[in-house]
Amino acid sequence: MSGLCQVSGRGGRHGGLGHWLGVVGFVLVALAAVSLVRERLVPYGADLARASWRLTGDEPSYLVTAQALASGDGENARGVLRREAWRNFQNKRPIGPKTWTWQYFQDAEVIPLLDRSRMWGDVTRGRQTCHRPPLEAVLAAPFALKETNVRWSVLCAQGTLAVLLVALSFLLVVPHGTSSASRATMLLVAFLVLCGLPALYYTAEIFPEVPCGCLLLFSLAALGRSEKGWRRVGCLVLMLMPWATARVVPAVACVAVLCLVRAWREKDWVQVGIVVAMGVTYLAYNLWLWGDVLPPNPAVNSHMSMAWMPEGLVTFFWNRAMGLFLLNPAQWVVFLLALAALGMRRTRNASLMPWVMFVCQVLTVAAFPDYRAGTCPAGRYQVIAGFLLLPAAWNLLAEGAEWPRFFRTACWLLGLYGALSLVVAGAVAWLPSSWFQRYHPLFYYQAIQPYYDWLPFWKPTGNLRAWWPWLVFFGVPVVALGAAAWRDRKARKG
Repeated sequence: MSGLCQVSGRGGRHGGLGHWLGVVGFVLVALAAVSLVRERLVPYGADLARASWRLTGDEPSYLVTAQALASGDGENARGVLRREAWRNFQNKRPIGPKTWTWQYFQDAEVIPLLDRSRMWGDVTRGRQTCHRPPLEAVLAAPFALKETNVRWSVLCAQGTLAVLLVALSFLLVVPHGTSSASRATMLLVAFLVLCGLPALYYTAEIFPEVPCGCLLLFSLAALGRSEKGWRRVGCLVLMLMPWATARVVPAVACVAVLCLVRAWREKDWVQVGIVVAMGVTYLAYNLWLWGDVLPPNPAVNSHMSMAWMPEGLVTFFWNRAMGLFLLNPAQWVVFLLALAALGMRRTRNASLMPWVMFVCQVLTVAAFPDYRAGTCPAGRYQVIAGFLLLPAAWNLLAEGAEWPRFFRTACWLLGLYGALSLVVAGAVAWLPSSWFQRYHPLFYYQAIQPYYDWLPFWKPTGNLRAWWPWLVFFGVPVVALGAAAWRDRKARKG
C-alpha cells in the first residue's frame, strides 16, 4: 500500500512503459479471476447434468433465442422448442408451449399501445419471442458453427470480453500525464469493481449486465473526450445499450438528451443524427414487435411505481441479499470518491454524465418491486450501477497530487475495504455453497445460520441494535475522507 500512497511527479504523455505494463497486468489478473470463478462454479469438463446446475433465471431463454437466431428463425423460438434443440445445454424444457406468446403477455396484465395479435398468431402455433437480439446474436455464433454443448466456450468468450472492455474503457478514461501512483490506484479501483461481487459472479453467467456496464463505461469515456469522432462513437455505443436491457432506457435517454443539447450547440449534426436515428429505430422496432415503446415485463408485480422507491433505494445499496455496498464494501469507498469529485468541483467537460446515468439507473431499479431480479442470482441490477461510479472516482484520483492527504487516505481505505471485498468474492468463487446451503451462492433462500443473521436487515421492523456495527463500518470512510479533505483544503488556503 505504501507504494500507492506516495503521490509522485507527473509522467509522460502516455504514462510510459510502466503504465502499459500495469494495464496488461490488470487484464491478465482480472481474466485469471474470471476464469477461476467459472471453473469453480462448474468445471470445464462437467457433464450436462452438472453444467445445467448453474443455468439461472433468464439464461436458458437467452440460449434458446441464440439457437433461434443461429437456425435462421430470427427471434421466434417456436421452431427451436419444437425440435428440442435446447437439449444441447440442459435436459429440462426451458419454457412451456404457451409462454412468450401474445396471450401470455396479455394474461400478465401487459397493456400495449397497439394490437399485434395478428402478427404473433395462435397461442399454440404462433410466435414465441421474449428477448432482444444483441446478446443472443453474440451467443448464436457457436451454435451456428456446431450444434453441441457450447456452454463453456460461451462463458469463456463472455468473461474475456468483459475484461477487455473494462481495460479498453480504462485506457480511454485515464488522463495523460497523471502520476504513476494515480494510475496504479485507478487500476486498483477498476479491479475491485470487476472482481468484487456481484460483477465477478456475473462474468461467469450469460447475462447482459457485465457487457452492458462495460460498454456504457466505454461510451461515457468517449463522450468525455474533446474530439468529435470519439463523441460520435460514444453516442453510437450509448444508443445500442437499450437493446441489451430495457432497464437502462431511462438512464440512456437522459444522457442522450445531454448529448443532443451539446451537439446542437456545437452544430455537430452527425452526432444529432446518430442519437435521433437510433432512438427512433429502437422505438419503431418495439412498436412493430411488442405494440409498445418498451418490451413488456411479464411479471405481474413488477410495474413501475414511485411508491416503491424508498424501500428500493435502501434495498439497492444495503439489503443483506443483494445490496451493492454489502456485497462489495469497496464500492462504498468508490461512491464516496465520486461524491468528493463533485464536492471538489471536478465536474468539467462531461464528468456529470456518469452521475446522471448512475442516479437514473438506481432510481429505475428502485421503482420496481422485483429487487431480486426474479430467480436470477442476487445483485443483477447492481452490476451496471457499479461500473457507472468509476469515471467520477477516476477523475478525482487522477489529480491525487493536488490533494495528498485525501489521496493517501483513499488509498488505504481502498486497500482495506477492497481486501475485504476480494475475500468475500473469493470465498464465493472458491466454495460456492459455503454461504448458502443450496447452489447458487447468491440465491435468496436457505441461508446457513447464524452467519447470515450477522448482516443487517435494513427495515424499520428489524433489530435496530444490529445496525450500529454496520453504521460504524460505513461511517469510518466518511469521517476519514472528510477529515483528510478538510486538512488538505486548510493547507491550500494557508
